[in-house]
Amino acid sequence: MQQLVEDQVKALIVLPADPYGLTEALAKAKEAGIPVFSYDELIMDSDAVKYYTTFDTREIGQMLGKAIVKEKNLEKAKEESQTYTIEFLMGSPDDTPSLFLYNGLMEVLSPYLE
Repeated sequence: MQQLVEDQVKALIVLPADPYGLTEALAKAKEAGIPVFSYDELIMDSDAVKYYTTFDTREIGQMLGKAIVKEKNLEKAKEESQTYTIEFLMGSPDDTPSLFLYNGLMEVLSPYLE
């Protein structure tokens, strides 16, 4: 990123692996007047971010939940007291998209969970 700042790029679009690890690098971008876009994962601890863009991860979670309800016929299973074990391996609780995905999923599935 330092090289991009030195090259005076017109903007930086960043999908951070660590949303807390870019404070210094982005401070230099801000000093250079380079706008920073945080994509998908919100960059934290930096006032250099001008824009945040992502897709609707909550809705994707809802879509996954609806697919599970349909595939496993959970309405019928609930009426007949059938049970399923479903494991969800989600990202880190610090990962904003994972949290939205999980919340969307649980909005749909919570009526079927014990």
